[in-house]
Amino acid sequence: MIHVHLFPCLYYFSLASRIIKMPVLVFTEHSTQNGRTVKKILQPIEKYMYSRYDAIIAISHNVESMLKGWIPELIHKVLLINNGVSVDKFHSAEAYDGNYLKKHFDVDENDFKIFMASRFSGPKDQSTIIRAISKLPNDFHAFFAGDGDDLQKSKNLVAELQLEERVHFLGFRSDIPQLMKTADINVLSSFFEGFSGVTLEGLSSGKPFLGADVPGINDVVPNENFLFEKENALELSEKILKICHHADVRESMTTTALEHVRKYDVQIMLQNHLSLYKKLQRLNH
Repeated sequence: MIHVHLFPCLYYFSLASRIIKMPVLVFTEHSTQNGRTVKKILQPIEKYMYSRYDAIIAISHNVESMLKGWIPELIHKVLLINNGVSVDKFHSAEAYDGNYLKKHFDVDENDFKIFMASRFSGPKDQSTIIRAISKLPNDFHAFFAGDGDDLQKSKNLVAELQLEERVHFLGFRSDIPQLMKTADINVLSSFFEGFSGVTLEGLSSGKPFLGADVPGINDVVPNENFLFEKENALELSEKILKICHHADVRESMTTTALEHVRKYDVQIMLQNHLSLYKKLQRLNH
């Protein structure tokens, strides 16, 4: 069995299967949109390439809907297996203490800390969080973990809004669970997502989470209370203030999040993949 992820490997193995005898082929589609699905002229080619696979996995309901609309002739091969996350890894992580924040960022322990983990590229939208910080009191700070081609663009916006003391760029980090646990709220601002693992991680952290109301996030969160309108910095700032000032809101969000995210635990994802593999092997013997 060969399990393929991403383009152009999708095409490579499809074409190779015409030349040599292949084992069972499985492909996982990760995104709700790409450069091919917006070009109708490519649809016949796409149909052929996907048709060479024994099963096509969609990682979310929105991805599943995209696939079934793009290649309706192959809907019998499309199935949903949600991406998973190690819930306990993020929920049981230990937060950094106030001395760490003061030493490294000159941030007081009682300051309100907003955290986002993602690359500075593609569909990510750090600028909305930066603009939201400009609308919040001076004891609100934003922390960004990640690197990428658009990092300088975000730094330029911070300088333009004179927020250098309240927006902190952490670079690439391997301690995301600890940082999420240290934050007062985890936020993911994006233009779109395939399926947001960061959303699941934020929901698992035991801290409130807010995400942009876009595909890949809005079909992962428990309800609309966990969402803000895409690119709407004012609404985001207002929701952050509400979470900051109301303990009952924070408690409700974290309890609801943890109950909801359990169904996305990585062990469930693994079992669903193993069940599919065994089924396909039986069918191909």
